[in-house]
Amino acid sequence: MTLRTTRRRFTLVELLIVIALIAVVSGMVVGLFGSAVDKSAATASMATQKQLVNQFNSYQQLHGNTLPDDFDSLMAETVTGTYDTVGTYSVIGEGTFDINVAADPTLFFRQLVPPSATTNEQYINRGVHLDGYTGANRTLTVKQLSDDDVRVLANLGITTLYDLRERDLFYGEPSTTARAIASGGPIAIVDPQTVAGQRLYHDFGIDLSNQTDFPRKGTDDAGTPWDDSEELTDAARVLAFQQGFFYVLGVGVNSEIVGDQLAGVQEPPTSAVVSQGFYNYFSLVIKKGAASRGDRNPGIAGVLDPRGRGASAARQAVNAIQ
Repeated sequence: MTLRTTRRRFTLVELLIVIALIAVVSGMVVGLFGSAVDKSAATASMATQKQLVNQFNSYQQLHGNTLPDDFDSLMAETVTGTYDTVGTYSVIGEGTFDINVAADPTLFFRQLVPPSATTNEQYINRGVHLDGYTGANRTLTVKQLSDDDVRVLANLGITTLYDLRERDLFYGEPSTTARAIASGGPIAIVDPQTVAGQRLYHDFGIDLSNQTDFPRKGTDDAGTPWDDSEELTDAARVLAFQQGFFYVLGVGVNSEIVGDQLAGVQEPPTSAVVSQGFYNYFSLVIKKGAASRGDRNPGIAGVLDPRGRGASAARQAVNAIQ
């Protein structure tokens, strides 16, 4: 007698359950892997910030107390010298602080995508990441150079900036054009108005926490907090600028520190904390203190990552990644 055995097969419901479980587990693994990659990139970026501060200090000590020249301006060449009276991002003038405002901050820090309005990253230029100059996390604005700014930077050995060339932004590495630093031209500075900007001022030695001296926007007439309630009022922002400025200069391929054997920077370091298409180099911050505070000597304040974050904000971002 021949015995027949029957093999039990999976039912459709069981197959669907297995597929669903595989999808859930795969999603968890991909999520964990993505977080690990993000945290690794942020951690490496933070370490590079510290290393660059040391390298710039070494360069200054070994080059007669001067800094390398030929930084990136973080701006496009097409906006050089153009200002008008509309918009929200002030162009701060020495002494008056109310001369004009930039018509559109995107013209300074980031050109728009091509006319097709595609959002494909390959079409986005190499301008500064939006976190740097828009929204609650912004840290950058633009100052019109005064004669004193030009003198301070020249004494540090900085006489030339490189602007992005608008027509060459959309494919590959952007090309740049040299611009002599001159009175009336634009330069990127730290904006103390936002919480992120206030943190940078604190990290770089200027405390804006006294809300009597530096009031916040607070609440509206109905007692409801503004979305930007922790931002400085416009008048407090003016007072903050009177305490000192922080110039922000990109450390790109043109910088004289690149290839300098004494400083040990063989190529401009990049960071993966921004997606492809954005300016991914770091920025040196130079402090210009106020004589009224007895802070007459300009010098290195720190280094920002490509999102415009200082070391403490970068550390906070690393800790926030699960």
